[in-house]
Order: sequence, then structure tokens, then C-alpha cells
Amino acid sequence: MSENLKSSDIKTEIIKAIEVSGPITFDRFMEICLYSPQNGFYSTRDHPINKNFSTSSHVHDVFGGLLAVQLEEMWRCLEKPREFYLLEIGCGDGSLARSIQRTIQISFPEFSKSLIHIAADLSPVFTETSVLRNRIEPSRETSLYDNIQKVVADGVKGFRDITGCIFSNELIDNFPVHRFTKIDGSIQEIFTDFDGDRFYDILGNPSTPAIPRRLKKFEGFLPNGFRGEINLRIDPWIENLADTLTKGFILTIDYGESREQIYSSEFPNGTLTCFRQHLVNHEPYLFLGQQDITSHVDFTSLTNSGKKNGLTSLGYLSQKEFLTNLGFNNFLEELLTPLDGLSEAQIELRRIAMTSLVDPLQMGNFKVLIQCKNINYHASLTGLMDKHS
Repeated sequence: MSENLKSSDIKTEIIKAIEVSGPITFDRFMEICLYSPQNGFYSTRDHPINKNFSTSSHVHDVFGGLLAVQLEEMWRCLEKPREFYLLEIGCGDGSLARSIQRTIQISFPEFSKSLIHIAADLSPVFTETSVLRNRIEPSRETSLYDNIQKVVADGVKGFRDITGCIFSNELIDNFPVHRFTKIDGSIQEIFTDFDGDRFYDILGNPSTPAIPRRLKKFEGFLPNGFRGEINLRIDPWIENLADTLTKGFILTIDYGESREQIYSSEFPNGTLTCFRQHLVNHEPYLFLGQQDITSHVDFTSLTNSGKKNGLTSLGYLSQKEFLTNLGFNNFLEELLTPLDGLSEAQIELRRIAMTSLVDPLQMGNFKVLIQCKNINYHASLTGLMDKHS
């Protein structure tokens, strides 16, 4: 289907929703654009996701390699269970699954025997070089993908009794959000309406008391005209994760901040951002169903909701700190060692790709949150340790 037809279908669906109930919340608008069964950006995408943006796993395999180091340590913390499930939500094209498996099978063969890697996504689009094999019956043939199951799934629905780790990388930033602004000292929600030609913002009273309740602590400090987003889907998300996980860890990596930072002068116009073919814009009403729509993750909500649902937060830090603790610099030193067949230019390109993972102006400022459940474990995981203190 052409992009124009796809966009037309999404537009029609949004207009019908408005015709039924009047202006809709931006949460509903964003849900249709990204997840509608009728050509939503994620649910029916017909192209590799890295056509529009790159995640850490696309930048360099060292990202998955270092995650493998942390996962193996988690397995040991659980006293080496016979079956350790890695439930990867939002696996995309499988690039991260490949790099994790490569390191585990080479460096941690004992762990590899226990690992069951489930790569789940609404609509996995695995390219020819990243096809994950369905593990219906154990294969006698040793393969990089023997421990990976490709599953079409909506979040963690359908999964239960997981012992191991539930992992997501750049997933929660795509959860639909409500938008708000402060006008004349009061909080107004930003709804989406249609005038027969175009979609536009229209203000109204909050659609749910959860919006002013979330902002109660900050409302007095926000200047008039301040705009922002509220992700009300985090609480049910964490509740589902806690119900799914019997024992183990939840590892979340995404771009975002604490609530105090998100609702501050640092982001006076909010954090809503769109990505299309590696170009950034702030026009969600354009390219319907053809672009990603994101907002910064409120990590305070993740932590607070986890506590309410029986999860313990082990640590919260930047991706730079996390990867450095796990040995990033050792990998970088190995890369800079002269290798047969690699020119200086090739080595430099790889170095640039690697260092973008820890550069605070690029992916190094992403945040890492590790939570756990039913674990009597008080020592820090290696990824959370500050080795420079």
C-alpha cells in the first residue's frame, strides 16, 4: 500500500472518532496513528523500523553484547535457574536479539543452555539478515537463533509466570500521551479536532481527574503557556509487568527524565517529537501513520508505580554510566587495536558509532531503570555500580 493511501485510511479513522464524540484526546489520536490495525505506524508497518530512526542496537553490536553481560549476572543472582526467560518487548527487526545471542553463545555457554529469549512485537519486521527462527521444537542443529522465539504480542499480554528478565529498549516513549497547557493559572487539556480540512489543537477541561492530580505538585511552578505531556498508560503497564514476572528483573532503557525535570523550564513546550526517515519534526498532524510520535518517559512514574505493585527499584542511571560499568571502555580499547583487514578509516567509523552510545549529547543520556521482584539481593548489579567513586 502506498504511503498516501495509508495516511488517508488513518485520517478517515481519526475523523470518524471525532464525529462520534467531538474533539478527541491526543492520547486517542496518537493511539490511532501508531497502533491502529488499519495501517498504524507500528501495528502494520511494511518497512524496517531503522528506515525512520536508529536505536542503540542499530548503532553498534557492543550495546547488545554489554546487555548480555548484565543478563548473565542476573541469571547468577537468581541462582542459575534451569530456565531463564528474557522477554524482550518491542523487538523490532531483531537486531538487538541477534547481538545479545551472539555474545551469550560465545562468552556464556552455560547461561546459553538456560536462556529462553522471547522476542515480542506487535508487528515484527525482520529483515533478511535478521530473521529469527520460531523455536517450535528443539533443533539438533546449533544456531545463533535456537534460543529465540519470535512472538507477535501486544505488550506482555498472554505471558505469565516469568522467571528471568522483562526488557524493553525505546518502547515506553511510544506510549500514547495526553497533552496539556497552563492558561490563566489553570490546567487545560489539549484535544484534537478537525475543521473539514485539517486537524488542529483545541483546549478544554481535562478529560480525566488523573491529569490535574499528576500535576498537583508542579502546577504552581509552571508558567502560563507551559505545554507538556502526561503518560497515563504507565501504571497499567507496570501492573501488567508485575503480574507477569514471578521472580527476577525488569530492565527499561529509554530517553526521558525524572518528573521534576520534565515539568520544568527545560521543556517549556513539552517533549513531543516525531521521526520520519531520520528527520525530526514537531508536527504530529502531518504524515499520519507514516512517522513515529514520541515523548520523554517519566521515570518517576515508572518507579512509583513499580513500588505500588511490589517491585523494588535497584538503580536508575544514564546509559553512559550503565554501559561504562559493564566494560564499554574495554571493548573500545579492543576496537582501537590494529586489526588485519580494517583500514584506519573503517576503525574510526566504528569508533564513532560506538562512542555515540555513551555520548551524553547522543544516546549516552538515555536512562536505565532496573527493578526486581521477589529477590533477596542487596548487592549492586555490575551495571549499576559506580566504579569511579
